[in-house]
Amino acid sequence: IWGYRAKDEPLCWYQFEYERGKSPDHPHRELTAANFQGHLQVDGAAGLSEVGVKGQVIVLGCHSHARRYAFKAVADGDQRAEVYLAGFNQIFKIDRICRRFRFDQDRKHEWRLRYSLPLFDLLVAMAEGEIAEVPPKTRLWDCLHYLIAQQEPLRRCITTPGAELTNNAVERTLRPLKSGQRYGKMAVMESH
Repeated sequence: IWGYRAKDEPLCWYQFEYERGKSPDHPHRELTAANFQGHLQVDGAAGLSEVGVKGQVIVLGCHSHARRYAFKAVADGDQRAEVYLAGFNQIFKIDRICRRFRFDQDRKHEWRLRYSLPLFDLLVAMAEGEIAEVPPKTRLWDCLHYLIAQQEPLRRCITTPGAELTNNAVERTLRPLKSGQRYGKMAVMESH
């Protein structure tokens, strides 16, 4: 199930089409057919950074997915991951402060560049320096690998004015559909 949502729009468009696996072929076809031009926020799944008409789509990452890898490594007992989790928590805290004090887009962008970007770049530098010493396929390795591999789309979330840090809005709208799938049912959402 592929969900598409325009920024600042409460409604989501779902494309129901059976596919074996999570190939990016479907969103590539849809965005190409729509001649989509703009920002596309994705979770870092393989191939999603190449969808749509080349040069027209700018991919943004998802800091919630990056944070989740750090959270899982900490939950697994790896104390080295705590600094990454704390760093992502701080990046989210900066955005919460901006919302709490109702910063306009320009001021929020200024705060992100001043506070979030240096912190993010520090996390990436630490990950690049540490990954060679971490056993592959551990939770910490997954965290560092995701951060390094997704650094450009993740950085764009911070440096692009008006961008969200996450794709959580679409993830939340898909959750009832995916939950229903677990039990062999399809949930149908209607607007009234």
